[in-house]
Amino acid sequence: MYNWVFSTANFVDDNSKHLFSYNVDLSSFNNISKKTDINTKKKVALAKKILKGVGSIIMIMISSLIVFDNITLSKQLECSRKREEDLTARLNSAKQDAATSRLEYEKKVEEMQNIINKIIIHTINNKNNS
Repeated sequence: MYNWVFSTANFVDDNSKHLFSYNVDLSSFNNISKKTDINTKKKVALAKKILKGVGSIIMIMISSLIVFDNITLSKQLECSRKREEDLTARLNSAKQDAATSRLEYEKKVEEMQNIINKIIIHTINNKNNS
């Protein structure tokens, strides 16, 4: 009878070992946790690398846009300088033409005055002779 109770006790103990085992090896959970931490860290590192790459590409694009903008502005400045030089040359030419025209006008006025004076003198001489 003792053996039968003992064997039943062993039977219950055997079932409880399989069903309600409190001796769980937690090292496997710890390894899983470490692996997830490592995977998370790898994902974060990968995301950082991707963001750095995208940031670098954006910086290169902005730099190239600035360079192209500077090239465009320098071309516009060059065109403006050429236009300014052209307008300055035209202004100087107009000033010279105005000065030349003024001198020519003064000469013509002087010639007309000489002709008028000659006519007056000729008229006076003809009156005196008559």
